[in-house]
Amino acid sequence: MSFNNIITITHADAATIINELRGETILIRGEPGVGKTAMGEALSAQLGMPYVHVNCPSKADTSEFGMFVPNRETGQLEFMTNGHYAWDKPCIFNLDEYTKAMNAIKTMLHGLAEFPRRIGDLPIHRDSIVFLTGNLASDGVGDVLAAHSQNRMCELYMLKPPAEPWVQFAATRGINPIVLAWVTREPQVLASYLDDGQQDNPYIFNPKRASSSVNKAYVSPRSLFKASDTVTKYQEGRLTENQMMAVLQGQIGGAAMRQLTAFIAVANQIPTPREIINNPTSAPVPTAPGATVMVTLGAIQWLTSVATDKTQFDNLSGADVMGRWFQYMQRLEKELQAMFVITAKRAGDPTNGGSDGRKLWDLAWNNKAFQQWALSNMHLFKGAV
Repeated sequence: MSFNNIITITHADAATIINELRGETILIRGEPGVGKTAMGEALSAQLGMPYVHVNCPSKADTSEFGMFVPNRETGQLEFMTNGHYAWDKPCIFNLDEYTKAMNAIKTMLHGLAEFPRRIGDLPIHRDSIVFLTGNLASDGVGDVLAAHSQNRMCELYMLKPPAEPWVQFAATRGINPIVLAWVTREPQVLASYLDDGQQDNPYIFNPKRASSSVNKAYVSPRSLFKASDTVTKYQEGRLTENQMMAVLQGQIGGAAMRQLTAFIAVANQIPTPREIINNPTSAPVPTAPGATVMVTLGAIQWLTSVATDKTQFDNLSGADVMGRWFQYMQRLEKELQAMFVITAKRAGDPTNGGSDGRKLWDLAWNNKAFQQWALSNMHLFKGAV
């Protein structure tokens, strides 16, 4: 996929490239909030390596990384590094927002972008992985990179994830089902201002109207995670409706807040997990638009909790709970049945759901009710799982 003749990559592509091309210095560029910073945490979990996050714009002085101190035996100054960053063992280093850092900080960290990688005069562990992040020049948020630095790096352009892959990624990460369902029903909220026909999209970041907008909040993968927490606190009675709406307006913008609030209004139609498990053949199936999507994506979350032994339903085993869900699921539209299976399968990919997602998929895959369903419905998800 490309825009303006530039080849672009996904979040998963970026993770693979950073891991496989460790002899290359990768600079990930992308719009604000698309998941560049989260790349390091995902790689750390995938590879089992410590993660070191360096928030470059927040660094005001080079002494934060190390300084010269006198060696009393030789009478010379030697560079000593800050032990906080664990330079002496293999780690994943994310030089986050490097392109916004002060010039002195860029100079201090520049050695990490070269080979052998070093901080000051001292080499870091040769098995460490280093990558950098920054915004697109067209975002207009102050990103600058010198030509000699650019020639030492490989710039990759990461797309904002479309709605469907983002929902599959977020489904096992505790995102409120209402938010997941809203994004599924309104995929334009995760469009890019670089896409054709998105100039008037009121939900997304657009640098051309940022200076004239009173409420500059917009929808991004990052702001959706924050909005999810706000919606959950409202459902728990910890925020009033007006408080929730005010916070959502500040997190995702006014237009998105109004649409998401309308989705919240139908949430009372959704049966609880216990209602589904206790009465899978008679628990209510909601009829409001979007409500059945909330049920389906919500099941991904609470079944993940069952798969990881974090939630128990009386004395029922995980297999029993999954079997009862499949009984209920077959009362939903075929498209939603396929959505559940595809989302659960992709959550099992280490780059998507991690170990919890893997346990969810294993619980489903080994369930007889699922196996029977899969044999009868393979046409629904052929090529997608």
